[in-house]
Amino acid sequence: MRPIVILGATAAEVEPLRLALGYPASEQRAGFDIWQGRLGDAEAVLVRSGPGKVWAAAAAQLALDRFQPRCLLMTGACGSLDPLVGVGDVLLAERLVPHDLAWITGAGDVRDGVPYTDAVGHSFRIASLVADPALLAEAVRAASALHLPAPEADGPARRALPATIASGDQFIASAAKRRWLRETFGAQGCEREGLAAAQVALAHGLPFLMIKGASDAADESIDADPSRLLLWEDQHALDQAYRRLAAGETLPTPIGDGLRASFRYAAANAARVVEGLVLALGA
Repeated sequence: MRPIVILGATAAEVEPLRLALGYPASEQRAGFDIWQGRLGDAEAVLVRSGPGKVWAAAAAQLALDRFQPRCLLMTGACGSLDPLVGVGDVLLAERLVPHDLAWITGAGDVRDGVPYTDAVGHSFRIASLVADPALLAEAVRAASALHLPAPEADGPARRALPATIASGDQFIASAAKRRWLRETFGAQGCEREGLAAAQVALAHGLPFLMIKGASDAADESIDADPSRLLLWEDQHALDQAYRRLAAGETLPTPIGDGLRASFRYAAANAARVVEGLVLALGA
C-alpha cells in the first residue's frame, strides 16, 4: 500500500512524530529532512519543510513525486482566533481560506481567492479549499478516542474540532489583525503553510487534511519574539521535551519564553491526533 506523507514546518512540529516513528534514519532532498517508518500497519513518510508557504509547496511537490502517497497530512501549531479555542486544542482544518491574497486598490482590499487551473486548462479562483471529507471524518473519530492533555497539570483535557483556518505567510501577533481574520473569514485559527500544501494536493487530486494545535492567541499576549521559533533548536532538548510530554509530564516555562513552551504543547497534541488518524488508516 502507498505511504502516507506528513508535512511539518519546523523541527518542533515534526519532532513528536519522529519520536513516534522510532527515530528512523533521515535523508535530505533539496534541503528537506525526510524520515520513513511505520505507524502501526501504515507506512509513513515525515517531511520537515521549513516555515512559510513556498517551502511547504516545494516540500509537498517533492514528496508527491518521490513517494506517490495515498494522502497528504500536515501537522504543527497555529494561532487561535476564537476565545473558545485554547492552547492545546487541536483544529482539524475543515476549510482553509487565504488571507494574504487580494487586489490592493485605493478603494480598499478585494479578496481574490486561490488561483487554480484544472486538468483541461480552465483557470479560475477558489474562495477556499475544503478538506477531504473521509479523512476529516476519520480524524474526528480518531481524536474522540484520545486524551489531549492541557498545559496545566490539573487543567481540563483539550478538544479536537473541525474548524475554518485562515492561511497566509504572516505570523499574527495583533489583536486588530486577529479580529479582522475572525470577522472576515469566520476562522477559528491562523497559520502559514497549510493552504499552499493543500493547493499542491488539489492539483494532484490527492486527499489532504491539516491538523494543527493552537499555541497562542495570535495577539499581543505572546510573550516572546516569534522569530525565535524559527531558530535552530537543540535536538537533545527537543527530544527530552517531547519524551516528557509523551509521558504525561508538564514542561517548565522559562520567563519570557512561554510561546516556545505552548508551541510544543500544541504540536504534541496535533501529533497525537495525526498519529491516531494514521493508525486508523492503516488498520
